[in-house]
Amino acid sequence: MHLLSSRIFDEVAERYDAVRPTYPIELRDAVAAYLPAGGGRILEIGCGTGQATSLFAPLGHSILALEPGPRLAALAAKKLQTYAGVAVETVTFEEWDLVKEPFDMVLSATAFHWVHPEIRYIKTVRALKEDGTLAIFWNVPADEENTLSREIQKVYDQHMHGNSGRSIRQPLHRRIQAWVDEIDRSALFGPVAASQFPWSEWLPTDRYLQLLETYSDHYTLPETNKRRLYDGLTDILERNGGGIQKAYVATLYTMRKRLR
Repeated sequence: MHLLSSRIFDEVAERYDAVRPTYPIELRDAVAAYLPAGGGRILEIGCGTGQATSLFAPLGHSILALEPGPRLAALAAKKLQTYAGVAVETVTFEEWDLVKEPFDMVLSATAFHWVHPEIRYIKTVRALKEDGTLAIFWNVPADEENTLSREIQKVYDQHMHGNSGRSIRQPLHRRIQAWVDEIDRSALFGPVAASQFPWSEWLPTDRYLQLLETYSDHYTLPETNKRRLYDGLTDILERNGGGIQKAYVATLYTMRKRLR
């Protein structure tokens, strides 16, 4: 996994745990449908503080969660300590040693893009059973075009100069297709099922700014630019009722290991 991003996330571990969004239960259930009814073995890549792990742990599956950030991993282990079948290991997926017994599923929530491209699929396949499943998912900001989004974009254009990707971000359907195409090019998995789960949450201004501080591009922004960006956003959101209804589309990709 990208070591700079891992370090940044680890530096804000407590804030990350407090404000990063979870995932819809409907997504969790769609993923769980690929697992054995009697309990399966899951390998999770990049568990963070256990947002996704916490959804699957109550289902009774055995989970080995990998997280390179020591503070993130410690928070995840504390959160999940009541589940005997869950273990957290402080290591990157790239450095993790494959175990003899393969897994029913490799799962990754908002982390798979950090795994080195030459390792993502090859090592995942080696970790899976013959009929195993790869399930990867992200919360993606919903495509919105309204007065509020245009005001916010102007502030980003002034103080972030497009570095966040907001000015050039691809439409959601193109981003989904890009992942499907990449997976297909690996030739290691069967057909990709791409699913979308729209949802939203109200974030007061201060909580929204804390969320932004868990994004690497915001966290590393020069302090002068950051202060002006956050001041501009605060002004907009306070005029919007003191916060923002943050709309997401949780995007899920599931695929079976291709039989040889």
